[in-house]
Amino acid sequence: MTAAEGLLSRATASQCGSIPSESTTSDLGKSRARTLPARRRSQARKGAPKELSLYRKHFLLTIAFAMLAVVELAMAQSPVDRFRIVAQDWHPMDWHRGLAVAAITFENANDFSIYEPTIACEFVRPNGELIGTRATHVHRAFRPGKMQIDGIEFSIRERDAVPGSCRVVSVLTSPAPD
Repeated sequence: MTAAEGLLSRATASQCGSIPSESTTSDLGKSRARTLPARRRSQARKGAPKELSLYRKHFLLTIAFAMLAVVELAMAQSPVDRFRIVAQDWHPMDWHRGLAVAAITFENANDFSIYEPTIACEFVRPNGELIGTRATHVHRAFRPGKMQIDGIEFSIRERDAVPGSCRVVSVLTSPAPD
């Protein structure tokens, strides 16, 4: 071990509280050697883990539990994540009115009712090229479980549009005021 490494290890250990400094200077400039029991000195030299004080253990446990709470909160699913589209059945396109009409089955896996979801559906050309995404608002309340709603309308101008996948964009967890 080089002298620099020795000084670094002593400084680190004294800051952590495991090894008191080897000497302290008195007012007269004389140094006094402070000694540890032989067993503690050998453990400190070997790099054995130091014992934590009760305060430090409590502090570390508090931080650990706070970090767990943050992780659990981040992993919790929002109401929109637990409300999904299970099936969609499209009616023939009504080109005179410029509407695409669907019957969509929703599943609410929340423990509470969901109100007025906004859903978005993609429309593509027969070759697979995306025309655009159209969204609509469903003015209904959805209790936990499955529910099918018929007559959901999307405005579409393109005559060669083919409906694609749909997804839930947003939901309300309490009824909207009138």
